[in-house]
Amino acid sequence: MIARYDFSDSTNSHDFYHWLIVMGAKGATEIVYDTTKGWRPCRWPEDQVFERYNSIVRPAAQFLGLPSRDGTDGEWIPGLYKLKNAHKWARRNANILPRLKSVLPPKTVRYTVTLREQILVDQIRNSNIDAWMKFADKIGALVIRDYIVEPISMADRIALYAGAEMNFGVDNGPLSVCQMTPYPCMAFKYHINAHYLYKCELAHHGKFVWCGKDQLMFWEEDTYSNICRRFDEWQQRRAK
Repeated sequence: MIARYDFSDSTNSHDFYHWLIVMGAKGATEIVYDTTKGWRPCRWPEDQVFERYNSIVRPAAQFLGLPSRDGTDGEWIPGLYKLKNAHKWARRNANILPRLKSVLPPKTVRYTVTLREQILVDQIRNSNIDAWMKFADKIGALVIRDYIVEPISMADRIALYAGAEMNFGVDNGPLSVCQMTPYPCMAFKYHINAHYLYKCELAHHGKFVWCGKDQLMFWEEDTYSNICRRFDEWQQRRAK
């Protein structure tokens, strides 16, 4: 099966990865990127649209071990790019969902903290920078700044996640990708998007069906006390 992603009808964002694992479960053997009809209207400035495509979406297929190319052929399923629709499908087919995996050797790092620092889109979802910097300093974590602040390739990012004992952050694109890998993560602030998560068929304080045992979602603010408390709880479980 050749799976086509039509960018005139779908988001140019990390949501692509939810669609990708569903296509993998459906038996996709190749991914086709269709940009011939332009881009779906979005809140991003025109000069950032193609950059987001190149940095976020274009490298994605390799993490599922699939070839990819530009084109207009293949099967396109309208609406399945939406998180709510991808997750509903995944819930009913959880036993066949594939996992994304690093294409680079895991990097040597004990902990990472991924920051969300957007200035144009949903600033309310941004990381509590002071709290995370204090926490990162406390545990010796590598801080991964937002791509708009300090660019990093998806391959390098996922290699960092693959090597870490735990990856911390808030509900954002990069950690949503981590949740579809075998690598651990702990993310906060899901309560902000609770109304949409219910539409995805998530229970209150629940987590996505593709999340593994060591991939934790917290529906609470990323205050320093909350972060430390959850970190301590996780360490105590590991010690048992």
